[in-house]
Amino acid sequence: MDPAKMVVVENEFFKIIELARDLEELLLDSMDWFLKKIGLMNITVWLNTNKDGEDSFESGAYMKHTIKDGPEQKKLLHEFVTFDLYNNDFAKFNPLNGKFPQWMSQSNFAGHEIVARRCKYIAETLSIIVLSRRIPSGASSAFSEDDSELFEMVSRIFPTGVRRVTRGSEESEKEEKRLRSKRKKEIDKADWWKRGEPPPF
Repeated sequence: MDPAKMVVVENEFFKIIELARDLEELLLDSMDWFLKKIGLMNITVWLNTNKDGEDSFESGAYMKHTIKDGPEQKKLLHEFVTFDLYNNDFAKFNPLNGKFPQWMSQSNFAGHEIVARRCKYIAETLSIIVLSRRIPSGASSAFSEDDSELFEMVSRIFPTGVRRVTRGSEESEKEEKRLRSKRKKEIDKADWWKRGEPPPF
């Protein structure tokens, strides 16, 4: 993609990220923008819940084109995370180049090219985005070079949005707990006479 055009596209996506008010809006608006830029495809966004300090992914959003959401999506994620994305940030399965697990050839993913990227904030993986699209007849890939460059750009910017909206939720929860604790202390002070204590003034 032309560098000048890429700068314009990056700025567009940054605005999408910045305007999102919560995680749901971030996911829906980002995927909608991505579909408009690349075209119809299946998109899965897996979010890292980081249970017990370990990477643990759950489906955050899914947009269907040719394949319904279901158990195969989870099996696909396991395949990526366990093998191809274990020490890498990018992975691709294409039945035309021999890089295609046998179970996929007998599933709804048959005839599709599947690409996945880790979305990292600093060194922490906040999400994994998986794209799949049927390979057109006579073509060797379902995604163009421009598509791949755009996907790489999205995977760099998207985690900043995830970090912002989830960190904001965490801060809101902390503030709510602080206010509840403050209110409880005020109630406790007001009940001094019930406990037979001297007045707190």
